[in-house]
Amino acid sequence: MVKTVTALQARHNLGELLEGAFHRGDQFVIERAGKPMAAVVPLHMVPDYDPIKAGIAEGLEDVRAGRIYGPYTSAKDLVRSLRRNAAKVKAKQVKRR
Repeated sequence: MVKTVTALQARHNLGELLEGAFHRGDQFVIERAGKPMAAVVPLHMVPDYDPIKAGIAEGLEDVRAGRIYGPYTSAKDLVRSLRRNAAKVKAKQVKRR
């Protein structure tokens, strides 16, 4: 069921909205002056979100900026690690559905 909250309520209770969306699959529409402006929904409902692509893009941005952390000796090592970790995240998301 989709619940409607005001922008002020969302600002004061963002943590609760996020917990509800993540753990219970709650969906919230955020309104400002009575107009729907945004939504908080479980991540698996966002059609264009791909955790693997997001993680790799973030990692590559770090590499380009010279920020390589952890046990990585090269950009290739970092990308391999990101792909492995993102695949684990995706597998967990599939289990939750």
